Order: sequence, then C-alpha cells, then structure tokens
Amino acid sequence: MLKKINYLFKDFPQVKEWSVDMQDVDNVLRIYASGSINEKKITQMLNGINILLWRIIMKQKKNLKKLRLLGFIGSMALSIVSCSSSRIANQTDVDQQGWKVVKADKSENPTWVIFRRNEEGSSFYEYKIEGLVEASPENCIASFKQDLYDLSNGVKVDADYKYPTYKILSESSDTIVVYAIHKEPFPLKNTEMCIKYTFDYVKNGNARVQWQEAWADFPLEPSKKLNRIDTFRGSWTFTSTESDVYKASNTVQFDLKAAPIWFAQPMVNKFLVKGYKNFKEDASLKK
Repeated sequence: MLKKINYLFKDFPQVKEWSVDMQDVDNVLRIYASGSINEKKITQMLNGINILLWRIIMKQKKNLKKLRLLGFIGSMALSIVSCSSSRIANQTDVDQQGWKVVKADKSENPTWVIFRRNEEGSSFYEYKIEGLVEASPENCIASFKQDLYDLSNGVKVDADYKYPTYKILSESSDTIVVYAIHKEPFPLKNTEMCIKYTFDYVKNGNARVQWQEAWADFPLEPSKKLNRIDTFRGSWTFTSTESDVYKASNTVQFDLKAAPIWFAQPMVNKFLVKGYKNFKEDASLKK
C-alpha cells in the first residue's frame, strides 16, 4: 500500500510531504501540499489506486495545505485473481505476492494502476490493471458475455476489430469456449486461439470470469498458415466497495520467451489500459 502511494505522489510535485501513522486506529495519512491541488484532487488520485476515504480534515501550515485523510487502509477488501490460483486477498497480500507497480494513470482524474510480477520458477509474467467501474459485478459479467456473443456474430466491438474468425464452440451455464483467429500485421502470420471462459460468483456479491487455453478439450489440427497461441490466460474480477463504485481487476499471464521486458511492457500496458477503458464505458452503459 505504501509503495503504491509513493509511486503515485512522486509524479505530483504539489505533494511536498506525506506520512502514514500506522499506530493510529484510523491509519491516518497526512499530506502537505501546495499549488492547485486540493482535497478533491487528492481523493480522486487515491481512489484511482483503490484507496477509499471516509473523512478529510484540511489545515493550513506555512502556506502549505495539510490534508488529514482518515480511515483508508483496511477500508476496502481487494479481490486478486491469479491465473495459477484463485483467492480473495487484501492489499497487504498483494505486496507479499510480489506485485510491483509499473504504471499509473497520470490524468487529472486518475482511475487505474498497472502491476507486474514474475511467476516464480517459470518464464511467465503476470500483469494486472486495477480501477473503478460504476456498473455492478453482475452487470459487468453480463457485459463481458455480451461482447463474446457480439464477436461470434461478427459485430465489430470497436474500431480495432481484428477477428476474421470468432466461433463459440460450446456453452453451458457457467462456461463459454471460443475459437478465434486474430489478424496480425504483415509480415507476421495470423494467430489462432482456443479459449475457455469460466464465470462464477464469490461471496458478498463479487463476480469473476477466468480464461485459459482449451486445446486439450478441443484438439484442432494446427494450420501451417497460422501461429498457434498455446497459452492464453487471464481474468476479470469485480468487487463491491463501500461506495457507489466497484473495483475491477484484469489480470493477464503470458510467456515473454525471448522478448526483453522493456520491449513487451509498453505493448502490454497499452493493451490493459485500452481494455479497461473500453470495458468501463461499455459496462457503465449497461448498468
């Protein structure tokens, strides 16, 4: 949690000093700031990294604004889904699991943060974007399913539609299996994927969809004209909060192979941010 705050504030020179009193029952965050930044801006910034506040006290001291933000740590349980294991964890667990902040929203009203970690003992990396959405977990899941149906019906979900083939191979009450061919830029071959999506609900009204490759269940003959994606794993988790918004977390896992992290990370960040923004807009329209 403290690392997330430090990463956020270092890009805002208006924040001169900050500290957290972990001995205080309210877990008080004290901020000394100047310039145009105010308590509303501070609240928006912290909400963007899923730190929720329930009271703010502002004071002046030597021409600096002192913001006393109360009751933020522990006010919200975060739902973290790993592609290798699924469980509900709090923010302290996230730090212990090796997540490192690699990018944060620097807009006027920040809403998301991206994390990365390496799966121990393997070449797999996991990336995760966390943000807030206005739609309920139930509506978020419904929106996700509708996107799958739209893709299978040839509906261009956005301007970057790149699926010459998208078929639903099987469907049950809690799973959908799809086969897709993704168009790649020349001179690369197009890629093919077989993906199983599993939908479930956890306690307190939270919701989750996870996906992974399904070649074992649907052993299609490889094509020499296509590059097969052997591993394709990830998840969306939607968690209730104490306010009128909900926390959304999108995790993806992949093997970098020979690609250096500095080369792959910008593309992954762009992919996650675009996906989060599109999903946030679509889900909000369907709330």
